Amino acid sequence: MKECKIVETAEAIRQAQLIATVTSSVNALEIIPTDFLPGAVVCDVARPRNIAEETTRVRDDLLVFAGPTLTIPGKHAALGLDIGFPPGETYPCMAETLTLALESWTDDYSLGRYLRMEQVEEIVGLAKQHGFHNAGLRNNDTAITPEQIAGVKERAEARRKKGGP
Repeated sequence: MKECKIVETAEAIRQAQLIATVTSSVNALEIIPTDFLPGAVVCDVARPRNIAEETTRVRDDLLVFAGPTLTIPGKHAALGLDIGFPPGETYPCMAETLTLALESWTDDYSLGRYLRMEQVEEIVGLAKQHGFHNAGLRNNDTAITPEQIAGVKERAEARRKKGGP
């Protein structure tokens, strides 16, 4: 297994093939499209997004996707809110809240910075029991298809052969 590091510098991004951005910043991070290696896979968990939309327009050899969305259980499930997803899909934080409500949980569950892996595993298990499941990858609120992923891979390999970012 390759090394995994938690870093706070753009220089580290220039060396990484797999990147997750998780901040509470209200603006995109100061990372420019050429900071990424060809074929880098970037999971932009933060809302608002950390990776500027311009990056994916300029770099078609990167796979940039938002943090996961989940499908709400039930044939006609919808929250009645326009959060930029198709009806019946939601953020994991909302799915956690819904799962806890389905469990009649009344105490705090995951407030604060120090979340234990056991808590994560427990809430994932409970969510699965209630029928929540991964809705697939999205970028800029649009579903990413397997064909798009294959195209990114092809363009990344071509860019690597040319030797540029």
